[in-house]
Order: sequence, then structure tokens, then C-alpha cells
Amino acid sequence: MTPEVVVYRYLEAVQREPVDVAALTRIICADADFFGIWLNVLRLPADPDLLRQSLSELPAEVLRTLAKAHTQGMVFELSAVHLSIERWESALQGAFLAEALAREVEARTAVPAKSDAAFRASPMRIRSLILLATSGVSLVHDSRLQELIKFRGTEEAALADADPVHQILAVIDRSEEPEESARLAVQLLHVLPERLAELVRAAEEACQRMMKVIGIDTELESTWSERIAQDERVATLSKLFEQMPEAAGDLNLYVRHQLASRLLFRSQPGLLLRREDDAYYLESSADVRVLADSQQSVIARACREGTPASFANHDGASIADRLVLRRLHVEEAIVFPLSAVSAEDQPCVGALVFPLDDDPEPEYLIRAYARLLARVVGESRKQTILSRVAPA
Repeated sequence: MTPEVVVYRYLEAVQREPVDVAALTRIICADADFFGIWLNVLRLPADPDLLRQSLSELPAEVLRTLAKAHTQGMVFELSAVHLSIERWESALQGAFLAEALAREVEARTAVPAKSDAAFRASPMRIRSLILLATSGVSLVHDSRLQELIKFRGTEEAALADADPVHQILAVIDRSEEPEESARLAVQLLHVLPERLAELVRAAEEACQRMMKVIGIDTELESTWSERIAQDERVATLSKLFEQMPEAAGDLNLYVRHQLASRLLFRSQPGLLLRREDDAYYLESSADVRVLADSQQSVIARACREGTPASFANHDGASIADRLVLRRLHVEEAIVFPLSAVSAEDQPCVGALVFPLDDDPEPEYLIRAYARLLARVVGESRKQTILSRVAPA
């Protein structure tokens, strides 16, 4: 089963506003389970380009619903056994090696395109086919993949006149036995050991680049299942902010923020919202405001730059920042701007201020909640503007 870190990055990509289909496709195509499920749902052959095109044609909410429905049983079943990240990486690396071998054979064998002996799939599609075949994922509507799985493990002698893709699969299947894999590469593909070693290194590098792009860090220690569970809590709480009465305005938002944040965090964070006078106000306190263009305020600078920043109560600090700390009854805090999902040409809509102590709240949870509030406040501001310019 898919490693938890891959599930997390997958859900993270799905929840972006707007959905980055190219990024999502990269994650799906790197994981045999996700890849197989989507190809089956959309009735597509193992082809990344076709998948990306089909995903881009789905409405965002349909895409999110299908994605979440698939993952619900992957993390929360106590009996679920997840594939180790090392084995997952090995499968992906084997697929990249298959692609490299396909390009090598294709470049060396100038066979007319209409010949029966020519490749019937692009090297990238071959990478997909090998990833699925070596992972035991079959598709009833992809005869090419079915053939690979059907004849997998065929004796070497019978592979002599087989399609190169079957020969490549035989080499990949012996990857854990380097000498045997090298012998088969020579015998079936006429790839010398020295060249195979170069292709293996290239495949390792390609695999590492892909993992870096999609955010898979094997050195990062994290309880990924807990992250996914917390993200689900935030998603559930998003319903608390839906259909808020317009008349209540920011006051209604503050109240709902208090309820939601008390469920999520040990210490309730303060919420500052930007108003029409280009100042950030702390909840319902009209006397505590931070000017958006202040050069002394750490809060204002963090909101302008869109990055978290810590600040403390000391004589040289901004009075506005110190008043925020005073209202929160803390000496130190960290501010998280509500700008993660704002448009580039739109100002930050607010900020969360968390007490800073020896046992800080998980940053991934803070960011998930900040994204939710940024979306809620942004939509609220947009509706307010539209209502003002609407014809009577």
C-alpha cells in the first residue's frame, strides 16, 4: 500500500486552490496504487499525458471528491500495511531504468515505425507500464499491460524474439541481482555492463529529482498518518465557516474562529483581520490595530512578505505588536500570515498569532488552518465587494 508520506503529498496537491493538475499528475504517476486507481476510474491506458489531460477536464470538486474517497481507507485502517518508502523508491527507480533502457534501445535500433518489431509505446509510457507491472497492478482495458503481466517470468530463451518491453521487464525484475541483471541486459538488449551501470546511475538521479519535485523526503521524520488526520479535522471544520450570515461580518468570523481553534490547538491563537483602512485588527478589539505599512511592526512585515515571524515584548518593539502580545497574555509569539491562497495581486487578508513556548503547535497544522482562514476571509471580502458594485 502507498506510503503515508505519498498519501499526504497527494492530498496536499488535491487541496490546492486552484488544483495544480500537472503537480498532481506527477504524484499519481509515481505511485502504482494511485496510478492504477485513476487509470481504472477514467478508463485510460497507462499513459501520463492522457491522464493529465483527463484530470484537467474534471471539475475541481469532482477531482477532490474522487481523490479523498480513494484515500479514506488507506490511512485510517489500523490493519493497513503501508509499503516502506525504500521499497516504493526502488519500484520508481526501476521504472526510470526501464525508460532509460527503452531510450537506449530505441536510439540504437532504427526500426521503421510500422514494423511489428518497433516499439508500440513511448519510453515514458514504458516507464508507466513497468511501474504498474512490477507492482502487480493490472488494468482490464489496457491490453499492453495485461500482456506484460501475463508473460512476466517467461524463460530467457523464449524472450529472444520478444518485444523489447518484455525484455526490459526481465532485466528490471532482476535488479536486486546486479550480475544476473547485467547478463540479461547484454543477452536480450545488447547493452554492455558499463553502459547499464551508467543507465542505473541516471535512473537513480532521475528518481531523486522526481521525489524532490513531489516533496518526498526520506530524511524527514514525521507521523504522516497524524498529519493526514489533522488535515481531515481542518477540512471538517471548514463547514463551520460556510454560509456565515452576512450581517454578522467579522464578528461572526471571530466567534467561529474561537470555536474551531480551541478544538485544534492547545493555546488559542489570536486572529487579526485586515479592514478597509489598511490596518489589521485583533478580533473584536477596536483599540488594537497594526498598520499594514508599518516599518516597525514584525506583524506587518510578516504579512507583507507572506512568511511567518516571531516577535517578543521588549522596549524596542513596536507598540502595536506589544499590545497584541498583551491582549494574548504572552511575552513571545509567532505570526502566520493568511496569504497562502490569496491571489498574487491581492494583499494579505489577516494573520494568526500563536503563543511561543517550549512545546509549539505543529507547524503543518497551523499552515492548514491558515490556508482555510485565508480562503474563507478572501471569499468573504470578494462577496462584499461584489455586493457593493452590483446594480440596484
